[in-house]
Amino acid sequence: MGTNKDCIIVFPVYRSIHQWEKECLEQAVAMTEGYQKVFIAPSSMIFDDSFGNLSDTDVVRFPDEYFSGISGYNKLMLSIEFYQAFADYRYLLIHQTDAYLFKSELDYWCNKDYDYIGAPWFKPHKLTKTRIYNFLLRYFPFLYSDSAERRHRVYNNVGNGGLSLRKISSFISVLNSVPAHILDKYKDIQQTDYNEDVFWGVEAVKINKSFKKPGWREALTFSFEEYPSTAYEMNDKQLPFGCHAFNVHETEFWKQFIPPLSHYPDCDRD
Repeated sequence: MGTNKDCIIVFPVYRSIHQWEKECLEQAVAMTEGYQKVFIAPSSMIFDDSFGNLSDTDVVRFPDEYFSGISGYNKLMLSIEFYQAFADYRYLLIHQTDAYLFKSELDYWCNKDYDYIGAPWFKPHKLTKTRIYNFLLRYFPFLYSDSAERRHRVYNNVGNGGLSLRKISSFISVLNSVPAHILDKYKDIQQTDYNEDVFWGVEAVKINKSFKKPGWREALTFSFEEYPSTAYEMNDKQLPFGCHAFNVHETEFWKQFIPPLSHYPDCDRD
C-alpha cells in the first residue's frame, strides 16, 4: 500500500477490463511506486479474473448511475462528494484504462503546485489563430455565437481529463462556489464541449481567478493525446510523463514507444 499523501492514483472502471488495459494499469503501478492506488467503480460491480493481480487494489465505490455512460461519469467528476472521498490527499491522478505512463515523474508534477494538468486539446494548425481568437473573445465576444465561442476557447487549452492531475482542495473550492446554472449545464448537456474536463479546463479559472494551469507547451511535457507525432516534435522529441487514447490517435506512431500490448491497437472501446 502506498503511503505518500501527496497524491492518490485513481483508476475508473465499470466493467471487466481487456488484457491491454490491464497492462496499461500495471505500467501505471510500476511508474508510481510508493503512491496509493484505487479503483473507482459502481456499487454493484464484481471484480472478475480479468483484473488478475490488480484485484488486490483497493476499491472506492459510487452509485451505479455515475457509471452509466459519459453523462454519468461527467456528473461524478463534477460532484463534490467525489473529491471529498479523497480529501486525505493533496492531489489525485485520474488514470483511465486507455492511458499509459512513460516516466516516474508524479512527484515532479505534484511539486509544480498546479491546480489542474492534462494534455492540451492540441490543434497545432490553429496555434496562431488561437492567439487571435483569445484576443477577440476577450474584447469582442459579441462576434461569436455561443457554440463558436466554446469551440475556440477549447483549442490548445489545458486539458484533457483522461490522464489528469487534480488538486483536491482547489476542486472542492471551485465546486463550492460555482453558480448552479453553470454546473447544471455541464451535468445536463450531453455534448463533448460540455464534458467534465472542459469545465475544469475552461470554467474553473473564471470561477476562481487563482486557479492555476500550465500553458499548452508545458502541458505537452505532461501528456499527449491529439496529434502526438507533432506534439513529440514540438517537445524536442521527448516523451511526456504519459499519454491518453494512444489506441485512437496515430496508433502507428505510438508503436515505437509503447511495447506490444495484447490486442493492441485493434482493441475495442466499449
